[in-house]
Amino acid sequence: MLTPEYHRVHAMLGPLDAIASGLRDRIRPRTNRSAIAALVNEREDFLQSMHLGRQPSNDRLAHPMTFLLQLNHHLAENTIITVDTGAHTIWAAQFLQLTKRQRMLVSSRLGVMGFSLPAAIAAQLEQPDHTVIAICGDGGFQMVVGELATAVQYRLPIVLIVFNNGVLQNVAVQQSTSYGTTLSNPDFVALARAYGADGAVVDATTDVDVVMRQALAPRETPFLIDLHCSPDVMVPISKWEHLREPLT
Repeated sequence: MLTPEYHRVHAMLGPLDAIASGLRDRIRPRTNRSAIAALVNEREDFLQSMHLGRQPSNDRLAHPMTFLLQLNHHLAENTIITVDTGAHTIWAAQFLQLTKRQRMLVSSRLGVMGFSLPAAIAAQLEQPDHTVIAICGDGGFQMVVGELATAVQYRLPIVLIVFNNGVLQNVAVQQSTSYGTTLSNPDFVALARAYGADGAVVDATTDVDVVMRQALAPRETPFLIDLHCSPDVMVPISKWEHLREPLT
């Protein structure tokens, strides 16, 4: 049975910031620095293993990890990133190195394909002084490609990065025999220009820094990056992936 002192309610009156600061100062830090160091080392080992196995079978195709690591250098402090649903979402979660002031919008548990472009439009309209970058797969992009017209109409300088590997990868890996997962994609850059936007193709031979400076230069139209990558390069899920039971 609980003793009477457990039922006592203590009220604190005063400015909220002063109360919060006082409570913070009374909490003793419990940081397990050895555990954090172990996680840092584990992360470094993971990145090293990814670097060793990053070359796709076609050496003209870009590697998602390489591109995202270079993209990190071009993310301003006020950047908002929207991500779709697909393999590219996991690539972004693994290799985008965001700061506390940068934001990411994701459809989370809804798993909605086609989310990133409309979300980027909304984010840019709400925060016109922010840099807004949408990352999506080729399948999700084609579901909402008409929204490029909206972005052009409202003169939104969003940057749209399309992971173009010609396959619905997250669906294909769950099938014992691939069915309905191969995509026949148009020329995305030509399509963007037809809408009144601009764009560029990025592959393994492209200077990503040059393209990103072009994409992030002051503009009043969207800029589409058609990232040509291999369907054979599988996204790293986790170090425990090999322990999963096979799908039946």
